[in-house]
Amino acid sequence: MPPRRTWACESIRPGITRRPPRSTVVVAGPAAAARSASGAIAWISPPRIATEVGRGSAGSTRPLVRSRSASGGLVVTGSRSSFLQSFAEVCKLRHRKQLCQSRWRTSPPLGIEGQEIVESTPRAHRIGWIGVGNMGRPLVTRLLEAGHDVTVYNRTRAKAEPLAELGATIVDTPAELAGTDIVFTVVSGPDDFKSVVLGEQGLLSGEGAPELLVDCSTISLEASQAVREAAAAQGTALLAAPISGNGEVVASGAALFAVSGPEDAFGTVRPYLDAMGRGSHYVGEGDAARIVKIAHNLVLGAVNQSLVETCLLTEAAGVDRAGYLEFLNDSALGSRFTGYKTPALNGLDWTPTFNCKMLRKDLDLGLEVAAQTGARLPVTELARDLIQAAIDAGRDEEDFAVLLEVQAAAAGIALEPTGDGLVRER
Repeated sequence: MPPRRTWACESIRPGITRRPPRSTVVVAGPAAAARSASGAIAWISPPRIATEVGRGSAGSTRPLVRSRSASGGLVVTGSRSSFLQSFAEVCKLRHRKQLCQSRWRTSPPLGIEGQEIVESTPRAHRIGWIGVGNMGRPLVTRLLEAGHDVTVYNRTRAKAEPLAELGATIVDTPAELAGTDIVFTVVSGPDDFKSVVLGEQGLLSGEGAPELLVDCSTISLEASQAVREAAAAQGTALLAAPISGNGEVVASGAALFAVSGPEDAFGTVRPYLDAMGRGSHYVGEGDAARIVKIAHNLVLGAVNQSLVETCLLTEAAGVDRAGYLEFLNDSALGSRFTGYKTPALNGLDWTPTFNCKMLRKDLDLGLEVAAQTGARLPVTELARDLIQAAIDAGRDEEDFAVLLEVQAAAAGIALEPTGDGLVRER
């Protein structure tokens, strides 16, 4: 595992209880717990802080005075305001994103005597990838475009071949990924996940095994636990990292990951998740992320049904649904999801971003968890029956918003495309 990563910038955030004295010393480099000649506490600074120009009293500019501490660190003396001014300038430069937005703090707060502060860059890992479907392709594309070393397996090799032009190595079996460090999987369901990991010529079928396995699929708890146990027996840690977002969202870089499993493994994988999406949330050990994602998709099914039936209500009452949806999107109830679905609902365009079969699978997963835990999900049960009706009508491969058309036909409501398909910005 790479060294833990800690950024000193958090030491000056509001609410810090320990501030440097007016004769502040700032240490840049490997030194830790260093002291100035006068005995003042040495504060660890980011790289380049000692080369910046601070502002002294009365708004004048002067360089901070630099020397070497006994432990070899670079000691910079000057007023606290000089330090803060210089630090602010550094944060505006190329380190800002890394230093000021990092959430990788794994050590105690700064300002404690004797604390060692370590800054390091995670080593590059050899990445394996399984699954380049609607979600997997844009995810792995973002990794490749970021310059990462990725080896790809897909059941239909031809679908993976175009990624070779971006630098990917294409292999014929999951077993050939055993020599990589981290393997990501994005597959359709629990049986597929077990097959690519535990099956003949699966990832764990040979002698080698990756350090980490990161599954971004939405699958059952049972399948996840079976793979987790088999992986642990070969020294591989499993992270569950299901995704919020459809293929278009992922391609735009707006995917969001819920992650569970060993927290140190999350720290290792997080840079790659950040390269693929807009963020990640660590939600606990084991399969906590599976529960979070299943619950998330139950909301998806319920909100979609609410959109469908309220559109039908307005149409039946003689009100154009385009006007209703425009108002809804601009109200407190409007959301990214209602905005995403508005063009489809207005234009009756059922090009799939998430088809009816996939939604039924996720609703079934939620009902399975409810049966195991004793929870009652009456809305989910109804949503599941309604999506099944669309599947029975032969609409299984279409986008799940097709429920609008299916339920309109059942109610005898005639629908026509309406509006311009655009979502108004607030």
